[in-house]
Amino acid sequence: METEGLRVRIVRDDASAAAAARHRYGRFGGLTLPACDICRKPLDLVFDFDLRDPQLEGLSVRGMERLLVLSCLGCDLAYAGQLYYRVTGSTVEVLGNGATTAFDSAWPTALPPCALQLVPIPPEERPSFYASEDEWRAAVEFSEPPKHQLGGAPLWVQDELDVRCILCQARMRPLGQVASETWPVGDGDRLAGHMFGDMGMIYIHYCDACSVLATGGSCY
Repeated sequence: METEGLRVRIVRDDASAAAAARHRYGRFGGLTLPACDICRKPLDLVFDFDLRDPQLEGLSVRGMERLLVLSCLGCDLAYAGQLYYRVTGSTVEVLGNGATTAFDSAWPTALPPCALQLVPIPPEERPSFYASEDEWRAAVEFSEPPKHQLGGAPLWVQDELDVRCILCQARMRPLGQVASETWPVGDGDRLAGHMFGDMGMIYIHYCDACSVLATGGSCY
């Protein structure tokens, strides 16, 4: 994988092909997820990446065949703290949940099964294209499409996150980010997709020593 990272795109135009896709979005069968400590509903599987894909070799995530990006859309997890967990085969072990408040409302349609496509981040969206990090941020912060990303330099919504492993307290390294993204379905009065707070972003972190993943983030 290029050190500059990969853009992740949700492919919504062929739902029948989503189940056979290598990288997937949303709720598929065959995986039982633990319940959220706060709202008591199953955690949400946002992205599911096949780490055997040669494009993802540069992530250097050893001991896992799939990278499951989990969160809870029914709580304030995206800006209240981190969700810490480990993935062993098809088993997910939650180690800590920083959510504090459950939301009253729920998406009428959320996380429909879709395929994911990985493409190299274009040069004009990479930090190396610009004279400074500030110039890069000013150019790409409000650009489209949504900034789902694996590898490369994270685009922090607020200050850079210093995420520490819940087991060994070592600083975890960022693997990628997931932006909020929604789209209308049916007659247009319902939404599908996911939102973290007020169109926020969650970041995927990893502890190499403990094989622990963490997801949490910031809002605008």
